[in-house]
Amino acid sequence: MARFTRREFLATPAVLAASRVLAGQLQVHERNLLTSAWPETRLKEVLAPRERFHPFPAASERAAWQGLVAYDGQVLHARVEAIPIEDAQLRRSWGGRLYRILLQADAPPLQAAWTLRITQ
Repeated sequence: MARFTRREFLATPAVLAASRVLAGQLQVHERNLLTSAWPETRLKEVLAPRERFHPFPAASERAAWQGLVAYDGQVLHARVEAIPIEDAQLRRSWGGRLYRILLQADAPPLQAAWTLRITQ
């Protein structure tokens, strides 16, 4: 009995569909879901080009990123905690570590109300 790898098993439907398309047995219709909801000009305004996209701030952009979350710096202090990623599959997608941002009060009262403002 022939054995398939997981990759071959998952790719089989795509190969079969492609062969039917090439044989003219299956018609493909472009759906353009994103451009039908938003005009192309608007997409160009909101999406960063591939060469400029990066999911984390560069050092030169740090000031703009620090303005995203506003909190009372007199009461709360930010601390960053690095969390190493042990799982190999997660590490491929996320890199070697994740970062957790903690806001802590130096002398937390028994009861208080703090406001965080998240802006774009």
